[in-house]
Amino acid sequence: MKKKTIILLVIIALNSIGALHAQKLIKKMSSDACDCISDLKEDGGGDPNAFMEECFELAFAKYEKELRKEYGDAFYDSPTEEAIYNLGVEIGKYLVSDCPNFLDMIVEQEKESDSNAAALYEKGEKFYDEGNYTLAINEYDKAIRMDPENHEYLNSRGVAYYDQGKYYYAISDFINAIRCKSNFALAYYNLAYSKYNLDDNRAALQDVETSILYDPEYCGAYNLMGLIYTDMEASDSAMMAFENAFQCDSSNSLYLFNMGYLRYSDREYLLAIEQFTKALKKGYDDMNIYSYIGNSYDAAGYYDEAIEAHTKYIDAYETDYVGFYNRGLAYYHQENYADAISDFEKAAAVDNSDSDIYFKLAQCHDSSGAADEARDFYDKAIEMNPDNAEYYDARAALFAKNGNYKRAI
Repeated sequence: MKKKTIILLVIIALNSIGALHAQKLIKKMSSDACDCISDLKEDGGGDPNAFMEECFELAFAKYEKELRKEYGDAFYDSPTEEAIYNLGVEIGKYLVSDCPNFLDMIVEQEKESDSNAAALYEKGEKFYDEGNYTLAINEYDKAIRMDPENHEYLNSRGVAYYDQGKYYYAISDFINAIRCKSNFALAYYNLAYSKYNLDDNRAALQDVETSILYDPEYCGAYNLMGLIYTDMEASDSAMMAFENAFQCDSSNSLYLFNMGYLRYSDREYLLAIEQFTKALKKGYDDMNIYSYIGNSYDAAGYYDEAIEAHTKYIDAYETDYVGFYNRGLAYYHQENYADAISDFEKAAAVDNSDSDIYFKLAQCHDSSGAADEARDFYDKAIEMNPDNAEYYDARAALFAKNGNYKRAI
């Protein structure tokens, strides 16, 4: 007889074997199968499908004469897989209702499967917490194979893919997590963030709105909505979303920073400084904030305050040329050309790849009357970036100012 594993927990519509005599035969076979399973169970745990297959084959052999009489020689000698499956399901129906040992084995198997999947998932979580996303995904894969409908496992694997920058893989997992649990707010949020990173802002906005619908108390969703609206240049809607995020969690300084950055992007510099200052008071500890504060003060004409903020940034990031460059700009706007030149030179020493540094050095020397030095730095900036018209205009103005009209033209 051709073997076939018989899954008993999936009850589907089948062609009934049907007649009363046949049902009596099936009941006898199921009773024998139950006794067989009980004997096997006493010998130790095992797979109920394997037990069922073994016991089914024994019953199939024992009742050969009755089966031939009931269904014909063709059924017994060369049964189709469908016929065997149907017979197995009919026997299984009796086992499920009349064979406690079989039910116990099924329950224990399910518990063991859940336990094993949970252990693999926890192992994946540990790898994830350690930042080893590849190993985490391997463990999540194993857990999902054992429990493919677990929305948490799918969501966690999606997050690991997201952190690897594999947004399309992440999106697939988040969609499947939602398929398993339709009101899974966190998966909608993660789905929205993935689409946001792919610049699909409209789709991201729709997903984050759904996330908020299912969990209006998850504050991060309002913040994400604000980021999406910021990218869409819908400042009023973005500010409202950030304010909702802060109302949801007034201890989160990031939401205040995002309000400040929105004001900064809209060139509302004094309002930006106000929000950045509130963020600092709330404990915002990313020193990059001082770069934005310094630039805001500089743009608003408060050069001393700008220099103070940029100095704090420089103290935190001594190897970053941006702090020296931005403080140099504040000195330049203050017409303190000596200190501006010093900072621009420090910026160039850290990173000499930015042509704007040399352009600003040229302007400083130009403004302080050092025409030769100014010309050399204008030449260098143009050499590095020959497509910048501003550089040529500034150099031409220098030539004209010094009477070299031919070069100016």
